[in-house]
Amino acid sequence: MPDSAIGVDASYINGDRIMASADPVLQYLYPEDQTGFAATNLIVGEKQTLNPPPAPEDNDGEITFHIVIPFAMPFYRDSLTIKHVPTGRMLIRGTDYAPGYRFNTASFELESKRGGIYGGILLYDRTLSGQIELSYQTLGGNWTLNENKIFEILSNRAIDPRTVTYEVVSGKPDVFPPLPHNHPVDDFTGAAEIIASNYDIAAAIRERTSDWLKNSLDILSDYYSKDEIDAMNEAKPYETSLTLPNATGVVSIDALSADVFRSTVAGNVTWTFTNRPFAVGTVRFIELRLRNGGNFTHVWPAGTVFADGDPTLTVNGLDKLIIELGNDYIDITVIRGVA
Repeated sequence: MPDSAIGVDASYINGDRIMASADPVLQYLYPEDQTGFAATNLIVGEKQTLNPPPAPEDNDGEITFHIVIPFAMPFYRDSLTIKHVPTGRMLIRGTDYAPGYRFNTASFELESKRGGIYGGILLYDRTLSGQIELSYQTLGGNWTLNENKIFEILSNRAIDPRTVTYEVVSGKPDVFPPLPHNHPVDDFTGAAEIIASNYDIAAAIRERTSDWLKNSLDILSDYYSKDEIDAMNEAKPYETSLTLPNATGVVSIDALSADVFRSTVAGNVTWTFTNRPFAVGTVRFIELRLRNGGNFTHVWPAGTVFADGDPTLTVNGLDKLIIELGNDYIDITVIRGVA
């Protein structure tokens, strides 16, 4: 294949021709380097002749990208230097070019050593021409591509290489072999901060949920009558409901047995809840509909908090208690005097 077909001078890398034979399979000229610093994998002075893309007006309005593929890609991003030979100017990442075709799985497994691993280069100046010299550290091994595959990638310049991964364009296995990540069990830093953050998130969810329940009733009342709202609350075909015996003494509610629980209060009650969420930060919602609850005393599990700070129930009437069960807390929002 002539060099001009892919817009590069496909001659030599460090004195070795990139194609070792007529067979299109690239010989492994470089061992796999997972450090990003192996001397065997340092490419110096690779010359490529730029082939600028056509202007949109000369290409039926289609925008194509100015892409360069290093012969021994993929490469470590921070090892890359590019010199524009005609001007002698060193190109600057972020100003003149951006790395493309990120090798996501390898970058993750190698913990983004030297900025991660990429397969191509996007030149911002679509008119830049002449020759460039590349120096970089190749990952090597069987991750490099043959000349035909490089030509195939370059022939589809309508796709921005910043939006496509190396895994997609290379046809290589999707998974980079996992590496051992050994850490002393007593050296796991940041665990306390993670746990504290989870508690903060759970607290924010609880606060927003209580506000939402109260605000939603206010919003609905602007559009529907109280009777219509009550009818909508009752019409929930997806709910499972359970009518409990008249509540008195110790009453245990299994949170997994139903969504809605109904009962008439007939005496002082001590409430307990089973099958609460096991994991910290997870929640489970149930609804408890109590009639005549205000006539008697109610004892709730330790740590129970009422959203409005008032545990009072209606003496002669129906109340809805929206109960948020957490691993280590219970929040209750009371909607009093439901018809």
